[in-house]
Amino acid sequence: MKKYNDNSLKSQILNAVHKLGDNAISRKIRELIEYKGSNSNFKSEIYALKRRGYLSFAPESKDRKVKQYILTKKGKFHRLQPDYYQRMKVQKLNATVHGILNDDEKFTAAVDSEVDNRMEIIEKNVESIITGSANNFSEPTSKGEMTVANIIAKKDKEIKTWQSRYFNQVNSRPVESKINKTTQRTAKKNTDEKRIEDRKKLANHYYQKKLWLDFEFFSQWKNMVPVLLSGKKFLNKRSVEIMSIDEAKREMDRGHTRAILQSNDEILACCFRIDKINKDGIVVKSDRLDLKKNMKW
Repeated sequence: MKKYNDNSLKSQILNAVHKLGDNAISRKIRELIEYKGSNSNFKSEIYALKRRGYLSFAPESKDRKVKQYILTKKGKFHRLQPDYYQRMKVQKLNATVHGILNDDEKFTAAVDSEVDNRMEIIEKNVESIITGSANNFSEPTSKGEMTVANIIAKKDKEIKTWQSRYFNQVNSRPVESKINKTTQRTAKKNTDEKRIEDRKKLANHYYQKKLWLDFEFFSQWKNMVPVLLSGKKFLNKRSVEIMSIDEAKREMDRGHTRAILQSNDEILACCFRIDKINKDGIVVKSDRLDLKKNMKW
């Protein structure tokens, strides 16, 4: 979601709904938080919160043209703990990186001394490394951050090995040279047919139910991921592209992309949908991002 300097837009909307009570309609919420964007953009933001379970319509307004919003149980929880997902993400990132780099005392000491005061920059640098963008750090602004960046860069090989495991891209075991070539071709054909069959079932499920594509979709499709492009603000037009994992890694090494989207909320916010299904694959569109992508079976 869009963020202001003091807090996230999500947090501001949830607090506004709580404060307005019975008067929590879209127009009053927008006026209270002084939203600067267009009315259509704000409606898409507040509808996204409803679709994700933070808000619901008040029962007495369901049949009215102007809807009144109320907080769900999830919305009440996140109003009181607006940084809950961020803290969970930080803990996961730290645990992952520490698991790889726990043999280096300098890394541990540097993180311990800097994490409290510079968490935002440390988190961005760690996330860049985990997604394979080892040369795309936020600019270090302290000696401790420089130490972290230097040590992470030296561990690039270990990080990339972890990344391959994370995205199920471990190199297949070498095939013994004595295996008959006909057997190999048959096995590959069977594998391709199984992949196509699985992808068709997955695509039909999302297409028929008119579902937004989420993290689960890309995980099951395999080898295709949404990637945030360098120099673009998230959710701006053409800020996200869908590409193969190998292509994403190459573009990260060239500095053309920033990160692979791994958060389900971030992927849902892109509003990807299957526009068409044809004999060669699917056409994925996002009106929000002005994106159209052909994905082959």
